[in-house]
Amino acid sequence: MKIYALSVVKNEADVIEANLKAASKWADKIFVWDNGSTDGTWEKIQALADDIITPWKQDARPFRDSLRSMLYNAHKHWGKPGDWWCIKLDADEFYYDDPRQFLAKIPLKYHYVCSRYIQLMITEEDIAEYQFTGSFEEDREKINYFHKLAWAEIRFVRHRDRLAWTEKTPFPEHVGIVYPELITMLHYQHRSPQQIQRRLTQRKEAIAKGGYHSPHITQSHWREVLRHRKDLYHLKEGIDLHTIPAENKYLHQPHKLFIKRLLHGLKILP
Repeated sequence: MKIYALSVVKNEADVIEANLKAASKWADKIFVWDNGSTDGTWEKIQALADDIITPWKQDARPFRDSLRSMLYNAHKHWGKPGDWWCIKLDADEFYYDDPRQFLAKIPLKYHYVCSRYIQLMITEEDIAEYQFTGSFEEDREKINYFHKLAWAEIRFVRHRDRLAWTEKTPFPEHVGIVYPELITMLHYQHRSPQQIQRRLTQRKEAIAKGGYHSPHITQSHWREVLRHRKDLYHLKEGIDLHTIPAENKYLHQPHKLFIKRLLHGLKILP
């Protein structure tokens, strides 16, 4: 079993090295598309290039989730039966569960896996207590509070030769039957006041250029995204992260599951 990861990044210089080194421990290949960084991200990716990390190209076209389809189609020839694709490796994601061990146990009847996002937050109290440097490696130990609800998204898809992915969709078509367990990850979306402000500004610029925008991101100033510790959990409180409930579970309704199993079993769908 091999694992191939697809990464589209932009202006993640503070975290990209830590992210790619962590992912290199479980991925056999990481194909990286830089979406027009201006902060040195692309140069760091190129410096990290080796047998696992492959800097594919730098292209600043307006971002859409479906851009990853181009990355997949350029490299899908690597995949063989038994392999997996991490169809979305964001620079701020670090797996709590080992993907290699997790994927190895999944029966063949399941086609894809969703993640359990443990959303790390910076709190008002953190800002009062710490001086954030803007370097993820230095600031990571200060970021310990997380949201009491997780989020679930498709992350790993089992390789099939007939699997199709066009630029019209954010993930492959007829992706199949979901594995009922979620793989847990730590999501460092907010890492320092400097990084949060850059992110918010970048999103506004993307909207102006007709690019993708998450509708739930409406803030303009970094202080607007801060939370209070009393509303969050702490990583060191001994809470089992696998018990944090997900807001959207990507689980099939029974009748849909039956139909999917039938169509995939008859090879009508890939």
